[in-house]
Amino acid sequence: MERDFQNDLNGILEHLSVNSPVPEAEKSTFVNLCKLSFDETLRYYANIPEAKKALHTVLFRFLTQQKEKNNFSVSRYKRTFEPSEYFELEDYFGLFKHTIHSLYRLSPERGSEVCQELLSDLIPSQHQLLPAYLRICFSISNEKFQTQALDFFIGKCRNIPDDSILSDVLSILHRQLRMLITKTTVTCDNTENICDSERAKTLAVVTSAVVQTDTLKPSCQKPYSVEKLARETLSEIEKHMKKMMASSYKIDNVCLKRKSIFSGNNIIKKRVHSTETLDETSILDSWNNISHNTTLTKSAKHKYAFISICRHIKDHREPRPPLLYRENITSTVSNDDRDDGVRPIKEVCEMLIRDLSLNTTHDSLDRTLLYTKIWCLGVLRDESGGWRSVLKVMIQFCDLWINEMTNNSALDTFAVLISDELVKDLYKQVKRLVNIFEHYGEGPIQLESLKKMCLLLQKSFRSIPCIQDLLVFRDYVLRTEKSKGFIEDPTYSRLDIWTSNFEAELMKATNQIVIVQENEVDNDLVGTTSLDKNVPKELVHNLASLSIIWPYSVLQELVLLCFQNRNMYLAIVPLLRSLGSLCSFRKNSGVETMLGSVLKDILHSNSSAWTKYDAKNITTFITSCCQDPFNPETPPLLLACRPTEVLPGILLNAREYLESHILDSLDCFSNDRVHKDKNVEVSSFRLSLQILNELSTSKAVQRIDWIEATKAIFQSKTINIENIAILQAKPFEFLRSFCLVMDMRNTFQMLPEWIRVQEVEAALKYFKRLASIITQTIGWLSQKHQSTHINFHGTADAFIESLKNDTREFLKTICTYDWKTQLQLYDLHLAAVNLFEKKQDFSINVPGSIYSITGSLNGRLFLDKSADVDTSLDDKLQGWNSVIGAAKLSDVFSDLLFEGQNKDYWINNMALPQNYPFEFGAFIEGLYQNLYPTLSLSVHDEYERLLVHFIGRLFESFDLQILRDNLSKEPEQILYIKQLTTQELKDFYRVMLGARLINYKSFLSAELLHKREDELYYVSGIIRSIQTIKDWTDLRSSRLKIYAKRTLSDKLIHEILGDKALLEENLENRHDVHRITAPETCSEITLEQTSIESSEQDGYVCDIYYPFWDKKQHSARALSILTLMMLCKSSALCNTVEAQEVIRVLILQIVDGLRETETKQEFNRLVSGQARSRVEKWRKHKKFKKRIVLRPILNPGEEELISSCVSCLTNSNQANGILKALEITDKPQTSKSRKEQAFYLRL
Repeated sequence: MERDFQNDLNGILEHLSVNSPVPEAEKSTFVNLCKLSFDETLRYYANIPEAKKALHTVLFRFLTQQKEKNNFSVSRYKRTFEPSEYFELEDYFGLFKHTIHSLYRLSPERGSEVCQELLSDLIPSQHQLLPAYLRICFSISNEKFQTQALDFFIGKCRNIPDDSILSDVLSILHRQLRMLITKTTVTCDNTENICDSERAKTLAVVTSAVVQTDTLKPSCQKPYSVEKLARETLSEIEKHMKKMMASSYKIDNVCLKRKSIFSGNNIIKKRVHSTETLDETSILDSWNNISHNTTLTKSAKHKYAFISICRHIKDHREPRPPLLYRENITSTVSNDDRDDGVRPIKEVCEMLIRDLSLNTTHDSLDRTLLYTKIWCLGVLRDESGGWRSVLKVMIQFCDLWINEMTNNSALDTFAVLISDELVKDLYKQVKRLVNIFEHYGEGPIQLESLKKMCLLLQKSFRSIPCIQDLLVFRDYVLRTEKSKGFIEDPTYSRLDIWTSNFEAELMKATNQIVIVQENEVDNDLVGTTSLDKNVPKELVHNLASLSIIWPYSVLQELVLLCFQNRNMYLAIVPLLRSLGSLCSFRKNSGVETMLGSVLKDILHSNSSAWTKYDAKNITTFITSCCQDPFNPETPPLLLACRPTEVLPGILLNAREYLESHILDSLDCFSNDRVHKDKNVEVSSFRLSLQILNELSTSKAVQRIDWIEATKAIFQSKTINIENIAILQAKPFEFLRSFCLVMDMRNTFQMLPEWIRVQEVEAALKYFKRLASIITQTIGWLSQKHQSTHINFHGTADAFIESLKNDTREFLKTICTYDWKTQLQLYDLHLAAVNLFEKKQDFSINVPGSIYSITGSLNGRLFLDKSADVDTSLDDKLQGWNSVIGAAKLSDVFSDLLFEGQNKDYWINNMALPQNYPFEFGAFIEGLYQNLYPTLSLSVHDEYERLLVHFIGRLFESFDLQILRDNLSKEPEQILYIKQLTTQELKDFYRVMLGARLINYKSFLSAELLHKREDELYYVSGIIRSIQTIKDWTDLRSSRLKIYAKRTLSDKLIHEILGDKALLEENLENRHDVHRITAPETCSEITLEQTSIESSEQDGYVCDIYYPFWDKKQHSARALSILTLMMLCKSSALCNTVEAQEVIRVLILQIVDGLRETETKQEFNRLVSGQARSRVEKWRKHKKFKKRIVLRPILNPGEEELISSCVSCLTNSNQANGILKALEITDKPQTSKSRKEQAFYLRL
């Protein structure tokens, strides 16, 4: 913490040194910057006491050591730290008590020097330092140094404005004088002593300066009685105190005549008497006498011990100020000003004294105990000297006091007293008595007494006002209780001694938590600390108090609430962060945290109760607990954290959860142990997959690029690789488990019947992410092996060696997996081989069904001789199945297929017809066999890999002109196909194959369709792949997108139309323009004359359509229209409404792209803003002129074509909505009115 505050201070000083403000504002600027910066750091540490202490340490060190040239822990800047600035920051952050403690820790001589520096420019806020400085002065042993220090005090002590500070100073002088009088009276026998005389003179001079009188200054010419001088000084102090109180509190003259117990001869006589009769027997000797008395019972010895301690306190307690003074200042124990119904301590003590006085007993011990209790209550009532010690003894012997303390009228009052720094003592005493009860039963202590003590304890810690103090006490109880006991047990391992109904109070507290609805959640706030500000403090205080009684139960109830209610985690996760270290508490470094234990008991026990909860609720809660609220962009599995460390704001260590919870579920599945409780194991496996994928994503980023995110980690100069969560959590064991899952998936028949495509998709997604980061880690190891000069951020050698060993072992076993699984791990396998064997390539054993078609692919594939080789090429369907089945697994395989001569080899082996790819039979069947869920558990990523990457590479192998001429035989499509650029033609080929796949499904028998959800997943995968091809909602070319980033204006339009090629494209490609040829006599024959019309005022008008198009946008529109036609036909052939709805989403995106709504709205704003004078001037112009008009969405030919396609949709409402959106059935305005709504270019 000190380092953070020191960095803040250094930054402020450096800022001021670079950006020097004017001298008059420099001080305020420095102080304001300190307040802002330190406030932010304190909020980061939740304003805990340790943070304030660290802040004080930095400021105090800077103030006191800034002149030490050899001290490197102090900021070294030209600007110094002024005492007035220090005091202003001290007042602002409440650091005065830390300043006093730091001064007392210094030597008296050094402390006085620091105080003199602080008091050099005395301001009102610095007066509070005077009492501490005076105490330090009296601690100095060197008389000369002490005299100098006191002289400085005398110069600063006049006109003290605060009565409380003046009272403290007088009390210190009062105590010094009493000590001097006692020493003179008892040991010196009233004889003159030179040293004491000088000390008495010094005290008199200081006192006279404080009370502003010259009557006490002794003459240096004549000897002066020490005792007489001290008494006169003491009398003057009391006189001044009475005068001060009379003016402040308007005390009646009668009250002023009351005689103080500390005045004049009374104090001398009392001290002499006390000294003469003082029992010098130590408290230890008294206890030894009691404990060795065999005639006393244990109970009697216990009472005698209490009585002896009270007598010792009575004899040795420090005196307090006069009663009159105590009655008229703010009491440290009084609670008169409380408005919560708690009775004042004086009133309570008087009530208890009356009750005890009525008791009669003949037993001498009980009578002595009774008198001692009355004396203790009197000390508390009057706040006499040693009242804190008396209260502490009462707590230590709370079994003797429990009936008085838990009296209905006294319980709350004593709870408030105990809550101030004594609650730990009460906790320890109750714990001791509980242990006695557990060992001896109800002999020494009764159960009812224990219940009363626990009630007093509960009231006491509930009375702690500061939540941070309450959490500190809770953590102390946790460490004490759970060091030997079980983490699941309540405090004291018993719930029956807590008199309150714990379950009812917990339910009442949790009912105050408000469920956040999904539509009320601000996505910008999810995963950040801003939600924590909305946590009610009263609710946090209640739950923190309950967590002292039974922390495990409180945490378990909050977790169950998240599991049972949707979006409840949005309220409870910030609440758990506000509860301090409750979630992260652990007995020792070798066991799980409390939150980990709760999750294991709920989710991974033999009970199946948790399976009824929504898996999404469980997943979102666990992910939010693992997320760093200060770094929401980074997925939890990529956070850097030491193995047993829980960073601030993170409730659950992702590495621990993976190892302790997730790995067991995966091992259970992969090792085929799903037989004990099938439902629980299956649900646990599915949940584990969801959690893994959520932990590898970011809430702040909708779609994270995993590869780029992991690359950033290895390029970072601050992140220690060995602390990354996913690399700590046994990555190779996870990889082996997923390899077994992939093996069973690739051999479709071995999968359990309960495995669905959703499980395979989740498993494959995390499998790819895990393999990716392991591959990069191996590459990182290879880089370290080759370059000794690279800085690896302090990564431990043990971690590096462990990674190497794990990689070496995995390299030995990778060949045991199915060849398709090896193909999925191609990059990882290659990186591992390069690390150890320095090879640039390796071979994968493949069966003959694939090897006979592809060959070795330049040595990348090797024939598995253990399998039968089928060299028959008659079955083209089997050949396509083999090639497509491998291509969907890896882009690397697709690239190898089309690399150099490999392409010709395998295509020739397939014996494709000359007019391929226009004969789709075997190829479409092969795609279908590898994609439809009933036939193959392919996931959406593999749909995209086949329909986008593989089909794209296949397209590049064709003759483009032949492909363009023969891709469609339908006349209405041929016109648009000719407009397509090469890229759009490739995209259309992908779209066409996707539509054919949807149509192909519709002709299959009902037996093959099986489930409705299979069709939905199948169609969704195809549509998703088509959506990834391009942005269907924005058809503009890259050139026009650059213009779109600027605000549309007259200047921008002229700049765009300055491009003659672009202007020509828009003029020549208009469709719905009323053409009127200019007269042959027109002398202005220009480019614009290709489309001009005669105006009503005998001018020549050229209409230019907006939005502007170029050839690429014409191509993109043609692709959108072709895609829209195919999707409408495919939608009509789908068997389920859900599948039609998926297609409708893409259709609406295409319609949105054709409409260009935003572009046209911007044009309308420009038109409405042009000046009327501009329009009139343009209309009166007799020569050639131009204007910009809105382009219709579709031309008549396109409208007719799309109308016929949309009519195929089974839902007439949807069809009408599309036609209306494209302005086919409901045209907003005529062609003439369109031209009237135009932007007139300047002449």
